[in-house]
Amino acid sequence: MAFDALKWLEGLKGSGIKPGLERMEKVMAGFSPNYRIIHVGGTNGKGSVCQFIGKILQEEGHRVGIYSSPHLERMNERISINGKEINDKELSQLAGVITAEDDGLTFFEATTAISLMYFNGRWGWEADMMPQISSMQT
Repeated sequence: MAFDALKWLEGLKGSGIKPGLERMEKVMAGFSPNYRIIHVGGTNGKGSVCQFIGKILQEEGHRVGIYSSPHLERMNERISINGKEINDKELSQLAGVITAEDDGLTFFEATTAISLMYFNGRWGWEADMMPQISSMQT
């Protein structure tokens, strides 16, 4: 039976907020991004700001990864590089890696970890496809 990444992620939605970084530290052990990160935080407008930043940087010739929420129709909308969403196969592969280290991750933690790994290019990316910068909403 094939692993259903979207079903697993949807199942995490009820996990709520869990204080602490221990779960992310375990999942992201040894991770070191090979791109710059612009972290966008706050109460309202984070997704729009991430999109604006991404478009400005793309216009300047940069390859940009964007991680934002919520999605409108599909989970894949949350993670993109230069406007191209993560595909189902890539999402499933990364979710499979995350579940191997899952120690009670929340939906937010899992999707954040997936986006960080996806932007890092461990999944057969050609060097000219990997983002140089990511704009990430938290």
